[in-house]
Amino acid sequence: MPPQLSDSDLVGAPQNYNDWQIVVQKTIEHISGTKGISDVYYEVWNEPDLFGSWKYYGNKNYLDLYLYSSRGAQNAKGVKPFKLGGPATTAFYKNWIDALAKFSVENNLKLDFISWHKYSDDIDQYRADISQVRNIFEKYPQLENTVEFHITEWGLDSDNNPGYDSNIAAAHAVATSIEMVGTIDKAFAFEIQDGKSGDGSEYWGRWGLFTHQDFGSKAKPRYYALKMLDRISNQKVQLLGKGSWVKALAGKNANENIEVILANYDKNNSHGENVPITFEDITPGNYTITKELDSGQNTTEKIATTEAKLKTNIFMPTNSVGFVTLKKN
Repeated sequence: MPPQLSDSDLVGAPQNYNDWQIVVQKTIEHISGTKGISDVYYEVWNEPDLFGSWKYYGNKNYLDLYLYSSRGAQNAKGVKPFKLGGPATTAFYKNWIDALAKFSVENNLKLDFISWHKYSDDIDQYRADISQVRNIFEKYPQLENTVEFHITEWGLDSDNNPGYDSNIAAAHAVATSIEMVGTIDKAFAFEIQDGKSGDGSEYWGRWGLFTHQDFGSKAKPRYYALKMLDRISNQKVQLLGKGSWVKALAGKNANENIEVILANYDKNNSHGENVPITFEDITPGNYTITKELDSGQNTTEKIATTEAKLKTNIFMPTNSVGFVTLKKN
């Protein structure tokens, strides 16, 4: 909150909500104006349940903040397309999301996306949250087909955790991403770069994809894992048989090569697995299979098949990410 609006309380409510409405309007006009950026997502506050102890009721009411934010956004003139949403709570809280959806419908407010944060080493919890939020929006058909669902912070742990400096966070990132495909519109990993440790340590369990700039902004395992995930084409290929440990996603690139990314995530760091892969409905002939691990281990083999299927396998050590490419020769 600008200090001029709230007696220098950066997480306080504005003394006058009309002033806040104008600040939102002018901010959007500045950033999303005719010479500005298109398709910006504006998220109202960050973790309001934590930063400022907002509620969705009472005197310090987040719904009041969103009301005037939405009015300011709707009053913005001469702007490129943009989206507005929230509440960006510290976790998935059903009552918060239900209250914001109901309030927005009743007051005809702009609500383009619903967002929350999720930190958990149990990737099943991500899908459980997604199921709950979709159930909520069945009550609001005015929003159900237009609102997007965003997890705007997510990771292994909300506290500093040594896993963020290791392959555990890398495997967690890919396995969780695979579980979110087709159910979440956008997910944002936090944070880009480590903050600076108090004792001068380079690695201190911080959330960043890179170390602090004082140590050369070195890429950490989670960065390489997400970079590997980014190689999968948007043209998805049906994949069946995901196990309780290994998650996978398949696509076909512009060269008609089939690609599979796999993550063997185990928060107990104990489970390795030799993963069988069968490519079906392929053209008989000669192929090259490339197998990569995020550890840097790569293998290539040439194989021929007279059938419309081809079998191979890849050994996935605990908390590893793998990438398999099938190329027709």
